[in-house]
Amino acid sequence: MGIWDSISSTIDSVKNNAPVLTPVKNFCGQSYNYGRNAINAVGVNAVAKANQYWPDQESRSEIGEFATKFAKNAVVVAGQEGIKSVVPGGGFLCSIGSKTLRDTKSSKDPKKEEMESMKTEAVYHREEMKALKAEMAEYKKEIKALKAEVGELKKDGGFGPWGLF
Repeated sequence: MGIWDSISSTIDSVKNNAPVLTPVKNFCGQSYNYGRNAINAVGVNAVAKANQYWPDQESRSEIGEFATKFAKNAVVVAGQEGIKSVVPGGGFLCSIGSKTLRDTKSSKDPKKEEMESMKTEAVYHREEMKALKAEMAEYKKEIKALKAEVGELKKDGGFGPWGLF
């Protein structure tokens, strides 16, 4: 027995003892096909037919957002069904994964971020308003002083020889 026979027998024993990957390949292939079909159905058919009914940009963005979420959810459901059929206890695994994703998304609340930015902007405007009020109070003082001067000039007979007042 030579070295090549030894290498060949080692390769054959590894091939015989390796786990069968056919279920994993089938799961991945099916998940990919479901996702691709869902995206094609939504992306090509629905968008092409609905294009003539979209009245404005806002409606387009809402429909596009819905279609995108629908396609993502279709892929997730296809993956969950594939895991349930291939992995023992896959239903529990899918349930745990979906709850974890939901919790992660809820912690990143965009409305909360928007509220924080609005609070920051309100503080900035409040400070700006205080500065403007202080400036307005100074102008009011100047106006009172000028009115007093004009009153004195009226009593004295006006401005210079022409007597404007």
